Amino acid sequence: MPGCPPTSKNLLDALTALISGKPFDLPEKSVCDQCSKVKQDKHIKEFHRTHEGHIDPSKCLLDQGYLCLGFATIGLCGAICPNVNTPCKGCFGPVIRVRDHGAKIISALGAVAEMEPDKLRESFPDPIGSFYFTDYAASYLSRIRAETRRKKKK
Repeated sequence: MPGCPPTSKNLLDALTALISGKPFDLPEKSVCDQCSKVKQDKHIKEFHRTHEGHIDPSKCLLDQGYLCLGFATIGLCGAICPNVNTPCKGCFGPVIRVRDHGAKIISALGAVAEMEPDKLRESFPDPIGSFYFTDYAASYLSRIRAETRRKKKK
């Protein structure tokens, strides 16, 4: 059951599906698809922490340079956080057919960030905490790290 924590509605829907013998279908839409904020073409010149600057409540948080992971997160929450001007942390996990949530986020941000790689890297002092907040254990990075440790022990 996705969610950290799962919503009561999602738990009820999953239990109802289980009891009735029907599948609990996950939506193909992302949190970003559920968000009411106005989205533009993404050309991010700098990233801000949530306590920096002034958030325009009508505009997309990512467009404003706030790390909002709604574009890569499965839409099971109704965009609760972004709709109250809090960037999505990705707590419901990746959208369907994404195997590595953090890698998807890094790839997408690299495509829309209009800054030098060093400046982009400096924007995220804790990349694991920023991009793998809820699912590092299931990531390719985690598996590679574990495999490297096993090889070193031999």
